[in-house]
Amino acid sequence: MPMEKRPSPTRDELNDESCVRKEPRRNISRACEPCRQRKVKCDGQRPICGHCTDYKLDCFYGGTKKELTEKRLRDLEIRVETYATLLRGLQPFADSNGQLAIQNALASNVDVSISPALSPSSLYGQSTSDSDSERSGDEKSSASWELGADTFAFNDAIGFMGVGSGVSLVRTVERELSKDMHYRRESLEQSTFPMEARSSAYHLDNRHAQLSMASEIHMYYTPNRATADKLLNVYLTTVHPLLPIMWKPTLLDNYDKIYAFDMPPQMLPNCDWTTLNLVFAISQTFLALLGEDDAQDGYHHGDYFNRARVLGALDGTSVFSIADLEQVRILGLCGIYLLASNQTNRAWNSAGLAIRMAYGIGLHVRNDPREMTIQEQEQRLRVWHSLYYLDSLLSLVTGRPPAIQERTCSAPVPRMLIPNVLTGTEDIDPVVPDPYMVACTSLSAITAEMMSRLYSPRSIFQENSLDDLRRNIELLSCFLQRWKRDLPVSLDFEEPQTDQTFLHQRVELALRYHHTTMLLNRPCLRRPDPRSPGLPPSTREFMRDGAVRCLDSAHQLIYLIVHGLAADPTNPIRMGPWWAIMHYAVSAESIVLLELAYRAVHAPHHCETMFVDASDLILWLDAIASMGKNEGAQRCCQEFTDLLKRIAPRLNRVFDGPTTSLYQRTHTGIPGLQDRPPSSEMIEQYFPAPSFLHEPGSSGYIPPFSGR
Repeated sequence: MPMEKRPSPTRDELNDESCVRKEPRRNISRACEPCRQRKVKCDGQRPICGHCTDYKLDCFYGGTKKELTEKRLRDLEIRVETYATLLRGLQPFADSNGQLAIQNALASNVDVSISPALSPSSLYGQSTSDSDSERSGDEKSSASWELGADTFAFNDAIGFMGVGSGVSLVRTVERELSKDMHYRRESLEQSTFPMEARSSAYHLDNRHAQLSMASEIHMYYTPNRATADKLLNVYLTTVHPLLPIMWKPTLLDNYDKIYAFDMPPQMLPNCDWTTLNLVFAISQTFLALLGEDDAQDGYHHGDYFNRARVLGALDGTSVFSIADLEQVRILGLCGIYLLASNQTNRAWNSAGLAIRMAYGIGLHVRNDPREMTIQEQEQRLRVWHSLYYLDSLLSLVTGRPPAIQERTCSAPVPRMLIPNVLTGTEDIDPVVPDPYMVACTSLSAITAEMMSRLYSPRSIFQENSLDDLRRNIELLSCFLQRWKRDLPVSLDFEEPQTDQTFLHQRVELALRYHHTTMLLNRPCLRRPDPRSPGLPPSTREFMRDGAVRCLDSAHQLIYLIVHGLAADPTNPIRMGPWWAIMHYAVSAESIVLLELAYRAVHAPHHCETMFVDASDLILWLDAIASMGKNEGAQRCCQEFTDLLKRIAPRLNRVFDGPTTSLYQRTHTGIPGLQDRPPSSEMIEQYFPAPSFLHEPGSSGYIPPFSGR
């Protein structure tokens, strides 16, 4: 009988669990770590396997290789973050070199969890991750905040002018406008401003290249007593309170030898007669700047300087001899004169040589020998701190690194001088330091740190994160606000003052403070990139606030120079650091023009007032140029007029330039600045006005820092 053929199972029968033969499943758990090390068979029982139970071993199971790698990476990330937090906390307490090293270390961290291999960009400190969000293209390019090799200026007329200098800021405005094809076409067709002048702004080194020969100079010529008295008084009232490089009793004694005791100049030591000629040259420069150069003998300030130069200030073997205090003083006075006459490169060289000699004779260290009187110690300290101020100012003007490093100096601040009513002299307070010199030196140190962190070539090309930029600005802002908070009442430039003793010092500190604040926040003032996907909200707010602070400080400078120091346009020169007033004016004007070139994107509601600020400062430059025949002011006036004429159409405005000088308008009744709406009304719509400049509710202006 044939076997009956069984039908094939259906799909339902195959899916039925009863039709499927189940194989016993083997336990393939991972062996515990003790069994692996002993190389014995492990049954995989958890939490303790049988082998470890028998031999009473500590049984534990390790993770997979992937889990171990991830754990190590997490541990490394926690450790790196801990070290970074510790370094950020220690950074404010380190010196300049230590802070820079910490900053570079923090900027060069590479997130190994994302990119363990070093890329070319990571060699410059770029990180491939961001703590807030994915780093946008705009943020990655923020290292130089649109600064690069084309932002500094260099040519044969002025040499190298670094980022942050007035010339570099003006070039930045031109570069922004050059991106507009319409502007480039108009510039080629209409601009008649000479390129040589455009490249050097108010720096006139190329205009003073011809120096008189020694045979053409009457080395022992003495001006008449009236002229000499005027020149000496100008120096003692405008220069000496801010730059006490000269010891006043010694200067007056040498002056009396010539004019009170009729001693021939040939009888004086060459260094004393050289010093007097440099004092006359500086004062004559001040009078020429104001158009008050009415000396009957017809001598120019350059004649006094050439006389001092031939006597030993720069010519001869005195430069190559062993330095002494008098030679350091003479070179410092040369630097002041050359800076005041806008010969910036020569001022840089002369001041640098003076600082080298000061280092050579130990002015930078504390020196209290018993054989040195307290007057001699004070002279050395005042010479050193005057050079410190001059070096800091020249660094701001040129954008070059300063020659004095604070960490290498231990010289104390000069002590306060107390007028003696009985003798008519000044006594030295043996305990209390000079408050102005303390404030000036501290501000110079903050300025040097700012230039190193934000404007040096190394910081520009290595700080590739907005986080680094933000930390630097916030840290320096903290230092600056602490400096301002610690000012004594007599030097507080934001409070009305009845005492006019420190008037010049308050004006100088106010100008330097607002200029430093402006440069500190300058990195935040940049062209928004519409192609970038955007920044995190916190970063966007920080950049916007920083740009407004930069514009606010520029406005404060312009307000001080044009409006705040009364209607006479020469008042800021008479009351402040007249040798640097042109630099402050050019820097503030460049910042305002840069914002207008951006079409006031950071402060759109204040466009009108910024336009008025820019035009008013041009009128002030025109007034100074016409009164004193100042070539530097004339150059700046022409260049800024050319720039504002091309910016005005972007803002639907028209600027025709100064047709009549501000000085003529304010003194002859010609309609001009005084016929505009009161500045107090415009200021209320703009940034806060300095409260110390005019009385609330008054329609006119009163002298600065005066009481109510």
